[in-house]
Amino acid sequence: MAPTNNSWHLEPSWPGLVTERDGVTYNPEGLVVIADALRRSTMSITGSGSYPDVEAQREMVKIFANNLVEEAGEYGWKGGPGWVGEWNGGLTFAEALVQSNEELINVYREVNDKLMTAISLIEAGAGTYKRADAANEA
Repeated sequence: MAPTNNSWHLEPSWPGLVTERDGVTYNPEGLVVIADALRRSTMSITGSGSYPDVEAQREMVKIFANNLVEEAGEYGWKGGPGWVGEWNGGLTFAEALVQSNEELINVYREVNDKLMTAISLIEAGAGTYKRADAANEA
């Protein structure tokens, strides 16, 4: 097999490259079933820590972070009895909380986008095999 632009290639003995030699069979309908199952399972992922859950919590995290800093002043952390001075650690924590939530949302979005791309490629592959089978039978 010829190398690609980045010099990467599969060895000719790689299993599955030669269908007759390796006994590989393709089932386009099976590929469609797999793609549909993957798409359904991706759409139904819910619960604590899931992408929809993390994204839904975005505003709650921001409100919590803002309240954390505001309440610190109200309860004497920045003045009055028991004053401990500026609460830079609290401010930093609040900023980190919001930023980490945004990063987690971005990671989930990227993973979901790549998974959807993979599912689309499986579906496209199934279509290619169906067309090839039809052409071979004609």
